[in-house]
Amino acid sequence: MRNRLLTLVFSLLASTAFAQSKQIQHYSFEVAPQVTTVKVDVVGNYVEVTNWPGNLIMVEIKAELNGASDDILNHLFEGGRYAVEADAKEDNSIFVYTKVKERNPLKTKKGGSIIERVHYRVFIPESFTKVNNNLWTREVEAEVPAPSDEKGN
Repeated sequence: MRNRLLTLVFSLLASTAFAQSKQIQHYSFEVAPQVTTVKVDVVGNYVEVTNWPGNLIMVEIKAELNGASDDILNHLFEGGRYAVEADAKEDNSIFVYTKVKERNPLKTKKGGSIIERVHYRVFIPESFTKVNNNLWTREVEAEVPAPSDEKGN
C-alpha cells in the first residue's frame, strides 16, 4: 500500500512539473516622423492591434505551453519561434510581422502533444488611425518653409 501511495505522489509531482509554462516578451520599434502607414502581419492564436500613447510600436508576446517545461519555452523564444520584426519601407511605411508564419505542432519526447497558445498585442502610436486590423495610417504635416526676410525687387 505504501509503495502505491509513493508511486501516486511521485507521478502527480512529475505531471505537475510540466503543467504549464508562461513567458512574456516585448519588442519595440522606432517610428520615424515621416512614416504614414503601419502594416501588420502577425500570426498567433490571438492578435490584438490597438493604439497607445507611446511614440514607438511595441509588441507584447505571451506564449503558454501546456505539457512542457520553462526551459523548452525559453529555447523556443531564443530560437525565434515567436519573434517579431519591423521593416521600414521606402514608401514611408513600416511592416510589422512575425518571422515564423506556420509553427509545426510541438510534441514531447514520448510523442505526446504540447498545447501551445501564443498571444500578440501590437501597440501603434495614437497618432495613427485604424483602417483595418492590419493597416494603420496617419497624416504627416508637410514641412512649410520659414518665411524669408528678403524682399522682392
